[in-house]
Amino acid sequence: MGNDKTQLYLVLTKSKPFDTVLCYFKEAILQGTLKPGDCLLPERELAERVGVSRASLRETLRALEILGVIVSVPGQGSYILPPNIRSLSSFFELMLALKPTISENIMEFRLALECEAVRLATHRATPQELGYLREIIDRMPESLDRDQLGVETDYEFHLAVMRATHNELFVFVYEIIGALLKRSHYERRVGVLSINGVGEKFIKVHESVYDAMLQGNEALAVESMKRHFQVINEFLKN
Repeated sequence: MGNDKTQLYLVLTKSKPFDTVLCYFKEAILQGTLKPGDCLLPERELAERVGVSRASLRETLRALEILGVIVSVPGQGSYILPPNIRSLSSFFELMLALKPTISENIMEFRLALECEAVRLATHRATPQELGYLREIIDRMPESLDRDQLGVETDYEFHLAVMRATHNELFVFVYEIIGALLKRSHYERRVGVLSINGVGEKFIKVHESVYDAMLQGNEALAVESMKRHFQVINEFLKN
């Protein structure tokens, strides 16, 4: 699958036929002439209609299949699949990882994303979702060991905030960013958690975010999230 993703990246970044085929699909879907479950035209006819070679069309359809946009059924043809945002996450993770300055950009973007997410989640979270956030925080002390360093529960907490927005795109974007950050979080925390009181400080900043959400105070929740990032960054820079 790794080779497939690499080939897919090359197709999407180097191939003009891909852009042509993609534009065709976007227009057809927006106009309602193509919808989930529809079978595509036979390869020869589709290539002529789109204006690309059959070889280019075949390569592009393969890329779209990897992306989860279509599915090919031997002997029957290719079909449009219902939208599945999660099927795109691995590919976008690959593209982002290939950007040389992505870590700095992601941290800036993540702060903006997290602040807006916690604002929405503060008034959209269900009692069950708030209870789950509390349960994650309660598990944080036991995750602050030399193997986990609190990375998994930290990710779980922020993902739960994203889910509490009830906006699928927030979850999708965070999962992409989260996958890229987990490794760097672990590496940076190895030397930090040996400092006395750091683990407790990590838990306290999450408690502050949770308490503000529990109060239904959007402004306080946003400020608490900003403070969370400030505190963590201060420790990680030392």
